[in-house]
Amino acid sequence: MRHLTQRFSPALPWFLLVGGIVLFVYQISPLRDPSFQPNSANAGTLVPWLQFLREDDWVLGAAVLAGILGARLTAAIYHRHRPVRRQRGLRGLLSRVDLFSVTVWLVLSGAMWVMFVALLLSQLIID
Repeated sequence: MRHLTQRFSPALPWFLLVGGIVLFVYQISPLRDPSFQPNSANAGTLVPWLQFLREDDWVLGAAVLAGILGARLTAAIYHRHRPVRRQRGLRGLLSRVDLFSVTVWLVLSGAMWVMFVALLLSQLIID
């Protein structure tokens, strides 16, 4: 158990952030109002201080969050499986970035973006 905890400890705060965002989206969902009748024109939230957000803003937020979370998980995976070279500056950065890490980041970010958009669609925040 300790080995598992150490392996995933760098990503744990990010998973907690995602859990908080899922809870937030659930709390502002119009589906929580029993009188809400869904149709193709009334997606969004019924919370007054969030009604100024458009659909594009929600999708952009999902993309940014997915990109950040994908980058963090990629860094955690890369750190585990690649030796760390102690070089500074641009040369050090380029030595740590390779095709493997870019591919992992793209796959993780894309999968998380699809999950976040599916969450927003299921809660009728976007349609």
